Amino acid sequence: MPRKLSTSIPRPEKELDAYPVDERGYTDSRGAADYKKISVSKINKDRHFGVGAEYVVFGRAVRYSYAALDAEAAKNRRSSTRRR
Repeated sequence: MPRKLSTSIPRPEKELDAYPVDERGYTDSRGAADYKKISVSKINKDRHFGVGAEYVVFGRAVRYSYAALDAEAAKNRRSSTRRR
């Protein structure tokens, strides 16, 4: 007997804060990726290779401060594509 397909109405997703911040002013990898407009995988790879923003570890939880994310963005700022 063929299975009946679900005909449920899709529910709208919950609205999340644009950049979630905990009580100490830190965000997780997803929040950092959203803030920087890159993928979570890129955030994790940068952390693994030691080239990303500074982070703090609370137990097993990795957290980024927005100041560290902004500092990394300022470090990577360029005014020209010309190399010297």
